[in-house]
Amino acid sequence: MRSIIPMNILNFAVNQYDVLFVGRFSGPSMVGIYQLGQKFSSVPLIELSDIFGKVTFPIYTKFAEDRVRLLNAYMRIVLSVLIIGFIGVVFLFTASSYLIRFLGPSWSGISSFFPVLLAYGFLMSLWGTTGSLFLSLSAQVILARIAFIRFLLTIPIVGAATYLYGITGTAWGLLLSILMVIPITVYYFLRFFHRKNKG
Repeated sequence: MRSIIPMNILNFAVNQYDVLFVGRFSGPSMVGIYQLGQKFSSVPLIELSDIFGKVTFPIYTKFAEDRVRLLNAYMRIVLSVLIIGFIGVVFLFTASSYLIRFLGPSWSGISSFFPVLLAYGFLMSLWGTTGSLFLSLSAQVILARIAFIRFLLTIPIVGAATYLYGITGTAWGLLLSILMVIPITVYYFLRFFHRKNKG
């Protein structure tokens, strides 16, 4: 429990700071454009991972003592998220031009960062699959550690990118930060299972 609370606080902070940076460096008028772009790009893909996490947690818990079956189940989930997420990216990217046309010229700024947020959402949906896996193995400390590293990476990267390049920079900052966090998560994943297999 002591590990989960700070982890949730850090994740909440990271998930809100991009909007705060947009408002601070790009102006309040850009916040609405940015949030609308988020709503139709990264948010649906990230929620996909959350849904899979809630469904798979009981399954992972059931296989917690059988690491072979657990890893097989996890890899099937990753493949499912990969396929569904890719289909979602294609659909949302195709639909984005119609959305912008429907909203009108004042919302055309969405097109500059929409594809970047799509890529970010897709990677987040894959990265998010590790959450329920580590929780089922009572590895909350690892999740808290990864959340802290993500916080340290994301805040300065997104802040600097937003300051330099506006809302397009915000999107690129998010994408860069998750590209840096994924290898770190893979490292902890391999280290954890290697240690358990040796034990």
